[in-house]
Amino acid sequence: MKKHQTIEEIIMAKVQILNISCERRSFEIQQIKEFFVKNGYSISNKYKDIDSNADLILLTSCGCTKYSEDRTFETYHLIKKKKKPEAKIILGGCLTEINPERLSKEFDGPSFSFHSLSKLDQMINAKYKCIDCKRPNTFVSNLLKVSTITCLQQTSDVFKQFDGNLSGLRNILYRMKNGIEIRQNLNQRTYFIQVAQGCSESCSYCVTRKAIGRLRSKPIKAIIDEFKEGLENGFEHFQLCGDNVGSYGLDLGINLSHLLDSISETQEKFDLNLENIPPVNFLQNFNSIRNLATQNRLYGLYIPIQSANKRLLTLMNRDSDIDTVKKMVVEIKKVGSFKIGTTLLIGFPSETIPELNETIRFCNEIGFDWIVCHRFSARPGTPAALMEQIPADEILRRAHYVKSQLINKSFIYFPEKLPKRT
Repeated sequence: MKKHQTIEEIIMAKVQILNISCERRSFEIQQIKEFFVKNGYSISNKYKDIDSNADLILLTSCGCTKYSEDRTFETYHLIKKKKKPEAKIILGGCLTEINPERLSKEFDGPSFSFHSLSKLDQMINAKYKCIDCKRPNTFVSNLLKVSTITCLQQTSDVFKQFDGNLSGLRNILYRMKNGIEIRQNLNQRTYFIQVAQGCSESCSYCVTRKAIGRLRSKPIKAIIDEFKEGLENGFEHFQLCGDNVGSYGLDLGINLSHLLDSISETQEKFDLNLENIPPVNFLQNFNSIRNLATQNRLYGLYIPIQSANKRLLTLMNRDSDIDTVKKMVVEIKKVGSFKIGTTLLIGFPSETIPELNETIRFCNEIGFDWIVCHRFSARPGTPAALMEQIPADEILRRAHYVKSQLINKSFIYFPEKLPKRT
């Protein structure tokens, strides 16, 4: 037991923010941190373990998959066990909108979504409102610390899967190399610009739109002002961020090309990372994206295909000319030096092995620099939840199969736990 408290401990209550939301919520998380600091709280420097000295623990959630939902509640119950008795718990994030039924059964405290940050004002009787706290353009140091911890955790998980096979060791070393390179990129003084929030799509499996809302694009002038501010402060690396960057501007009567063309007008040195450009938007804005690549102003491009099978894409409500997408990706790879990645959704309802092989061939022929693989899980209220489901253990087997079939030069990342090899 402490004999005395420091001045800081007497004056400032401590809040721990445990974030298990996706990276797209980084802006809101930093806004929340600034909110607490402005209102006299100190921020715990623990990012993984429960801080037993915290007066308030805020847990941000994800409900994109059943796995992430379960992880949220597992973390919550762990907090209840390890926090000091008088500490309060606030639960926030997408899950509060996605599955309020389960929330009401398992959590009896205050909650908020990223749509309702103003609720935080009442929860702590705030002097400074959350809405008045600016979302940042730079938070590299914070991201680097969290990402380094994440990288170490992932490396540990990878080594647990090592079976002594030489090719398996090569894969582990490759993944470690890619992880280090990704973290090094965070040190390149990247200037982040949130160009939009929400989504204009209606994918049959996705429940996230329920939590993030409709597309809300930032006006081009505001984005260009942020871009110029970044240039004036010596930044050369920029990342355009949003839940669906590819659909930028559709709510304003314009499209992503208008923004990219406006940015390209500058004569100063810069390059862009374009995240989350769905295939249909990639085709719609191809000329402007290719122009950036030709000028060596593109350093990253993320096109989430989910599947390369036309029948499945129709069921997903992600209709796009996948053959043309492939042609355009191959073409753009020839005109610039940049990293290109994608996402796969494994085990979508009624998926067959030949259809899965079609997606694997598509990826191997293109040669993505990195691939994120997600397991399908039915989410409440989505059309896909009413379709013919594939058993969870079979989806896990397919995930392992995909991992074994993708070419070694691809960085294969499974954000969800895979079964141990037998």
